Amino acid sequence: MPNLSADVSRLYVIGDIHGRSDLLDRIAAEIKRDLEQRPNSQCLTVTLGDYVDRGPDSRGVIERLIHNPFPTPYVALKGNHDELFLSFLTDPAVGPLWCQLGGLETLHS
Repeated sequence: MPNLSADVSRLYVIGDIHGRSDLLDRIAAEIKRDLEQRPNSQCLTVTLGDYVDRGPDSRGVIERLIHNPFPTPYVALKGNHDELFLSFLTDPAVGPLWCQLGGLETLHS
């Protein structure tokens, strides 16, 4: 990861994607467009987590992020929805709470 204080002069920060691969694609395209209009070789994109739940395509979001859809290096942080999903995988008793918060959409995805 780049040293933020010295190496990065532009930061793109994205939060709460929540299973919306369509919006993730649009954000990545906007970052690309911004870089075409205002070139800068010292950029970093940070995603703040909450990749899953609520939206219809959590799987697509994760697949895109695995391959870095951004025209910059990026750092992916884990959000509370991502943590709850991981908790469900190790302890199915978490399921009812997770489903109330959008887990069913993730399962369908």
